[in-house]
Amino acid sequence: MVIGHNSGIEFGTTNGFASLAVGGNLVLTNGGDLAVFSGTNLAAGYGASVSVASNLYIGSSSWLYPNSHPTNGGSAKILVQSLTIETNGGINDNGKGFRSNIGPGTPNMPGANHSPGAAYGGFGGSSYSYPTTMGTNIYGSTNAVLQSGSGGTGEGSGYPNPGGGYGGGLVWVQIGGEVTMNGTIT
Repeated sequence: MVIGHNSGIEFGTTNGFASLAVGGNLVLTNGGDLAVFSGTNLAAGYGASVSVASNLYIGSSSWLYPNSHPTNGGSAKILVQSLTIETNGGINDNGKGFRSNIGPGTPNMPGANHSPGAAYGGFGGSSYSYPTTMGTNIYGSTNAVLQSGSGGTGEGSGYPNPGGGYGGGLVWVQIGGEVTMNGTIT
């Protein structure tokens, strides 16, 4: 399967489970992107899967975006035989974790109330209103990542906005063979 020429594919579900199985190579090239959205069904231990029988090739200016579910943290599991990432391409999971934990009725997520900043495996960051205050309630591990990052608590109803940002997602790639890394996993 080839995705290229500034095109992209998105797949996923907000309820249930999403999966993509490629019998040969999966090639992202010429600005092609693949966005995977995890569902809420975590019976398998993850919210979506991408299985590539041979090589996952991510060319220059091409990206894979595995989005964790914003309220239950289910993440995409990527299974490949080999992985090649070229310069200026890669896997980007920035801001694709838990949503901000603010407002009535918001689920009690892991890492909730990391005031003011989000965290996983360490202290959260400071905020505009509290530039010297670090987040608290550490959860997770820095060397055995099993969950996506929690969202920030935000600034309440004041400046600059009422909600905090999304936490970082979980990049979960299982590789059976070789890895050629000239690009970025972030």
